Amino acid sequence: MLPTELCQEIISTLWASPLSPSERAAFIKSSLLVSRTWNAIFTRVSSRDVHILSSSHGLQFIDLLLGNTRTFHLQLLDQLCHSITIQHSNKALLPGPENEKDQPLGLVIYAILDIIFMSPDRLPSLRRISFNLENYLMETIFTRNKFLYLPPQIEELEFGFSYSDDTDPLVIQAIKSRSYELFDIPPHSMTHIRKLRVLGTSSGVAKELLEACGGYSNLELFEQDAWKDASVTKTWQTPVFSTSESSSSPSINSPPLVLDGDELQADNEKADTWNLDSESKNADGATLVDDSSAIEEAHWPVHKENMRVRNFFSKSILRRVLRVFRRRQQAQD
Repeated sequence: MLPTELCQEIISTLWASPLSPSERAAFIKSSLLVSRTWNAIFTRVSSRDVHILSSSHGLQFIDLLLGNTRTFHLQLLDQLCHSITIQHSNKALLPGPENEKDQPLGLVIYAILDIIFMSPDRLPSLRRISFNLENYLMETIFTRNKFLYLPPQIEELEFGFSYSDDTDPLVIQAIKSRSYELFDIPPHSMTHIRKLRVLGTSSGVAKELLEACGGYSNLELFEQDAWKDASVTKTWQTPVFSTSESSSSPSINSPPLVLDGDELQADNEKADTWNLDSESKNADGATLVDDSSAIEEAHWPVHKENMRVRNFFSKSILRRVLRVFRRRQQAQD
């Protein structure tokens, strides 16, 4: 067995590396099989910088935040968590989702931020939220999330939308040039943000986020690539983006949450991973088969209305909504 100090250095270095979602998922699963010492070190390192790799992974993180899983992991998060990165890659940018209900990742992001905001004692050391999304349209995040409930302890906000090499450059140019694209993010709603980075978005979104953070005068650091204006654009002292092989645009290099191997269900070779069934168990631990598809479909209009008016979503509501979405997606395939 390697010395503890060397294990710490290896894990920390790899965890902070610009891994792709599939590479990071493989690293998580492998690390949980090495040894107890390696597992313990890895859990602490990844609890400091959390990575959420899919909608299903996000639901597991919600379980942690709500105290529905191991208390030890939640205590580690409260003690150590400094950053959360939502990192995911779609196979292709187009065609995008038809409407906001077909964007489960955005819904999960909304729920995570809302839970932290509504629990002032949760994750007190959290300082950075990062979004590292490849082949995603702006609607994925901003249709659902206006960031009115961004936890007040957050000081750094990073958005990195990247696009695979086979994406038509004209499409990318068209995305970035959409100055009219606005999502009604209220101005001065995130004035506690001191460092803002916006890459790969449209110019309209970049300007809207800048105004939400209080403008140039309120920011210590600001970087964007939606327009050329070197006279007013501030730069980061320490770059946190690096180019990956699978992306023609920068991707966020910031580290992760660790769940046990049997809890982590992220398979990022697919567009997204859905592991929402067979999670209910009876008193003897036997899995209960949940065949409530007809009921869920019947209540879909209610779920849509809930998503429109509610400020918080319980885990059960999220699970039902995502199950309906999955079935509809499978039916289309």
